Amino acid sequence: MTESPALRLFYPLLSARLIFAAQRYGAAAHTEIRQTQEVGPMVKIRLSRFGSRKNPHYRVVVADVRRPRDGGYIESLGHYDPRKTAQPPLAIDVERARYWLSQGAQPTQTARRLLRESGVFRRDEAPAA
Repeated sequence: MTESPALRLFYPLLSARLIFAAQRYGAAAHTEIRQTQEVGPMVKIRLSRFGSRKNPHYRVVVADVRRPRDGGYIESLGHYDPRKTAQPPLAIDVERARYWLSQGAQPTQTARRLLRESGVFRRDEAPAA
């Protein structure tokens, strides 16, 4: 069998099994390659900005990954004020956050830090004061 030049470009990305299938079956292997790709998280816990100019406030939300940052969301878990002008500057519904994490929602790096501060990842059931 002859190799196509386009296929050689993707060799580092493909497993040996898929390379063999692509060489042997040609276009039919494309379907197999697409089916074996991992599906990432469809729901994320992230921050959504609101507030006025130079006065940021954020909602901690559960949102579909395809939605824009400030677009629609599934559920609001709380809020965060990075300037600490509101009291309390961080308020998160710990029970709902744990529920969404158990359902497979992946927090962003900043959201993970805020969830850790609020006590979502603690073993005891008491949230941080």
